Amino acid sequence: MRCRTPLCAALVALVASFAAACGGGSGSGSSNDPGTEGETRSFSELEEAARGTEVNFMVYGGDQATNDYVDEYVAPEVEERYGIELTRTPVADTADGVNKLLNEKQAGGGGGSVDLLWLNGENFATGADAELWYGPWAERLPNADLIDWEAEDINRDFGYPVEGREAPWGK
Repeated sequence: MRCRTPLCAALVALVASFAAACGGGSGSGSSNDPGTEGETRSFSELEEAARGTEVNFMVYGGDQATNDYVDEYVAPEVEERYGIELTRTPVADTADGVNKLLNEKQAGGGGGSVDLLWLNGENFATGADAELWYGPWAERLPNADLIDWEAEDINRDFGYPVEGREAPWGK
C-alpha cells in the first residue's frame, strides 16, 4: 500500500494494523510533500484526526476473495473501530491507479482522488521514480515491531528501496 500524505499514512496504519491483527486529507502541523518527514503528531492524535474521514482505497478488482474481504470485513471494522469510511475502488490493473496519480500530479493543485493504492513492485518503482509516495511512515506503524524490515522482500520492491514508503499487506 502506498500513501501520499501524513494523515493518509495514519489511515493506512489503522487499516494495516487491523488487517495484521485479524489474520485523504491532511491535518494541521504536517507536511503533505512526498518524501518529507513533516508529521509530528502522535499516532493517537492522527487516529483522532482521522475520525469522520473517507479513504479511497484503490485495489486490483480481479480477485473476488480480496474484494469481499475488504468490502465485507475490513471496511465495516475500520468504520466501527475508527470512524473511517473505507471505500474500495476496483481497478483492472494497479498501473491504472499509478497512471491516475501521475496525471493528477501533472495537473497540479494538490489533493487527488486516490488515498491508498494496493500495488505491485513494478508500479511501486514507477511511482518512486515520479516521487509519488509519501514517506517514510511504515516503520512507525503500531505493529512495526512485528515486521522484519531488514528482509529483502520487505525493504526492496522491484529492486527499489522501499524507504518506509509502503507497508506489507498480509505478510
